[in-house]
Amino acid sequence: MKKILFFIVFIINLLPSLKAQKALEIGLSLGATNYLGEIAPRLQYQAFRPAGEVFVRYNFSYALSFRANMLLGDIAAKDSYSNDPFQQARNWEFRNKMFEAGGRLEYNFFNFRKKGRFEKWCPLLFGGLALLKSEAYLNGAKTAEKEYNVSIPFGAGVKIFLSPFWNLGFEVGARKTFTDRIDRVEFMETVGATDDKDWYFFTGISLSYVLNRIKCPQHYTPFPK
Repeated sequence: MKKILFFIVFIINLLPSLKAQKALEIGLSLGATNYLGEIAPRLQYQAFRPAGEVFVRYNFSYALSFRANMLLGDIAAKDSYSNDPFQQARNWEFRNKMFEAGGRLEYNFFNFRKKGRFEKWCPLLFGGLALLKSEAYLNGAKTAEKEYNVSIPFGAGVKIFLSPFWNLGFEVGARKTFTDRIDRVEFMETVGATDDKDWYFFTGISLSYVLNRIKCPQHYTPFPK
């Protein structure tokens, strides 16, 4: 929580130095995480866990944006959720407290919010790079000190125009990691598939505020109602 507060304060202090406030957004996203790995070789719908994200989006153009984010949540899975007899007999479970900080590029297909040819909704694709800090618990016991890993977030979403100052968003994203230690079982050759790297996912709904301090004449309406 302290890291998220620091991120928000940093952005607030940065705002006065930005000349193109109209191209900047700040937002909050709420959703859920999930994971694929040794304990969940297939997606376990019972294992979705709540997560939250704060972000800043800079719109280079109507089609291309850069977004920096901080994501906080848990990743979890249980053998008992599986139909596999071996996993049910093993009956392992894990939970990973994670913190992600990253950046990504977004491509808007419909030139979102463009004057003249105005679009009130827009599908998008995104991809980027993130740093993951994790602290795992296997079968209720803390397994090791905090670890840091790199992940590649990518996915798709949609943005919806609510007003000249507010956007609603929805996204489904995957994170490709370069580690097999998200669930901390990679070192156990009889259990972990050491050739496979772990994945985690985030699905969320976001609300963002468009910073627009440019005053227009009263007779000029920048966006349709």
